[in-house]
Amino acid sequence: MIYFDNAATTKPIDIAIKRFIEVSNSYFANPSSLHSEGKKSRQIIEKSEDELKNIIDAKIGKVIFTASATLSNNIAISGIVEYLKGKIKNRKVKILYNESDHPSIVDTIKAQKDVELKRIRFDKLYKKVNENILNESTENENKEIEDYILSIYFEAIKEFEPDFLVLQWVNNENGLILPVEKIANFAKKVKDNIAIHIDAVQGFLKLPFFNITDIDTISFSSHKFGGLKGSSIFYIKDLSKIKPIIFGGGQMENLFPSTENVAAIAATAATSNFLYSKIEKNYEENLSKKIYLFNLIVNNEILSKNLFIFSDKVFLNEKKPNKILKSFFSPYIIKIYNRKIPSQVLQNILNDEKIMVSIGSACSSNKKKMMKDKEFYGIPEKLSDKGIRVSFFIEETKEQIDIFIDKLNKIIEKYANW
Repeated sequence: MIYFDNAATTKPIDIAIKRFIEVSNSYFANPSSLHSEGKKSRQIIEKSEDELKNIIDAKIGKVIFTASATLSNNIAISGIVEYLKGKIKNRKVKILYNESDHPSIVDTIKAQKDVELKRIRFDKLYKKVNENILNESTENENKEIEDYILSIYFEAIKEFEPDFLVLQWVNNENGLILPVEKIANFAKKVKDNIAIHIDAVQGFLKLPFFNITDIDTISFSSHKFGGLKGSSIFYIKDLSKIKPIIFGGGQMENLFPSTENVAAIAATAATSNFLYSKIEKNYEENLSKKIYLFNLIVNNEILSKNLFIFSDKVFLNEKKPNKILKSFFSPYIIKIYNRKIPSQVLQNILNDEKIMVSIGSACSSNKKKMMKDKEFYGIPEKLSDKGIRVSFFIEETKEQIDIFIDKLNKIIEKYANW
């Protein structure tokens, strides 16, 4: 079996499983209990928080742990909106967001009552990416992709003057990396008291982290970086600027008041510490895999005519072969469109060959995915329902990529004459 669906979930790494078992056996007491065993469990949580704050370089604020990034996004968005409603009088709270983001962002925003919404779309991005891939573009021309994204956000922020800006750092379906630090910095200059939430799920411990000075809340998910399902890291800069939306025993600063999963929290911290020192190495290795995959497609007569990779060109540092100079798509996520076969059909054929890919977010329906691709990224209608997502982590090999490309070539060749 070849597993290329790591954006949906990664296989837990050994250190996560080992730490979970160790803590489950030795620190099983309720961390809210006042006896000595309960205090030992509490110390595990406090130590984990300190370690995570160090990794994200949080000089102020609080790190809590919830059961999922979906839950963290819900708490952040709904909680901040409720806080802003108490501060803003005589008008609705204004929220700026991108409707191509994860459903836990988009659907939560749409569920808010008495708010004014403005959505971002990158409907010319396909054209710019396609020109970038086809032409003999330079690094400066590659930068036009970032300039285009920034221009969309800057214009919307100036015109709409949102009270709340919600960003997804790395898109879960196509790997587009938002320049969140630049967007947040600009937003703060336009409106100093703007609230900013970032979903960092697909980028954390995979890409160099951004400066969080201008950010109010951030969500992360353990099972996206080799940890265990059921554990999310949630950063809050100022607890006074978010209202609780779940009620219970007061745990996790009243924002996630539930008995803490101490073992999962400890496993998340252990996994984070382990990967933190390996971000650059893992990034370079995945970049190498992405370039290898790209070149196999480009140099294959059948695949080069029938496939489109939704990504920018990768410019390398000649002195350090795998050192990237700048790319605006994650090397961990690659969206590949074909001109003949519907995505669900292609996914099923590859599944029969024991190759696991996805057709987008595991949390989105295919219908929603098609709408997003066409409307929000400018993907032509003839391609919008024919995309698959290949996503790497740390265990994939070039031999597996060879097998994938060979199978893909045979499939496309077979159906190319439809």
